[in-house]
Formats: sequence, C-alpha cells, structure tokens
Amino acid sequence: LARQEVTSTSTDADGDEVHVIWKQAPVVGSRNFPDGTALGTRNASYGLLLSDYTGPRTSFMPDVPGDYRLRLAATDGCLITVKDLLVTAAWSADCLALSTMASLCLIFGPLVVAATMLVLAVFVARRTPMHPYNPLAVRTDAARLQRWEAYKL
Repeated sequence: LARQEVTSTSTDADGDEVHVIWKQAPVVGSRNFPDGTALGTRNASYGLLLSDYTGPRTSFMPDVPGDYRLRLAATDGCLITVKDLLVTAAWSADCLALSTMASLCLIFGPLVVAATMLVLAVFVARRTPMHPYNPLAVRTDAARLQRWEAYKL
C-alpha cells in the first residue's frame, strides 16, 4: 500500500496563524479504552502511525486496506475547530492478486510438503521387508553368508 498524504486547508478569517494537530479518530461502533485506544479485534485504523502530529500536512503508511479515520484540530489560539477525515486505502489489482497467491502458498505449501512426505514414507515402508521370516528381509544376509562360505573354500 502506498503512503497516504493528508493536507489541511484550514484558514482563519482574521488572517491569524492557524495551528493544526492530527490524531487518530476513534472508529465508530468499536469498543475503545477511555483514551481512544482500540480494544479487541484488528481493524484497519488500529496501529495508525502518523508522520507528523502537528502542522498542515501529515502522512501514514497503511498496514492493511480499509478505512482510516483521522481527527484534525485547527486553532488560531482563540477558537478550535475539530473535523474527522476518512481516508480509504485500497490495494491495486496486482497487489491483491499477489497477496492472494502468497496466502495460498502459505496455506497449501506446507500441506503439499506433508502429503508428499507421507506418500514417500508409505512407499518406503511397503517396499522395505520388516518381518524376519520374510525371504526378502533376509536376502542380503543370505547373499553375504554365501560369499563368506565361498571365500572360506
């Protein structure tokens, strides 16, 4: 996901200097701690880290696609105006296809490896004679003993 840039166009009617403060806005409908920190399941707006918390411009790098809510507070020293902004971050089709493929590889890759190992183990177990009375199990020992008997003569 690309870095998201947000700019304030706040002005003062009297021409006074405007100071801008940015912060994460609480997600509507979610449960939060009293200080606004998110509680519970992961959401796109959780874990938001702004590049600047003061000044007319800020940016952030989204961790997942979704809606990110920012709260802008602008003041000229006398009056404060607060406004919530919604920034929607979405993956491009190429990134979405790549993330889907990576997820599938992470899910099915180990399954394919485990299934292959199981098939190989069964194949080797079936081809390896295990019972001592099985003539195939003693074939190598019998051949070795025949060579030894021939050597002794």
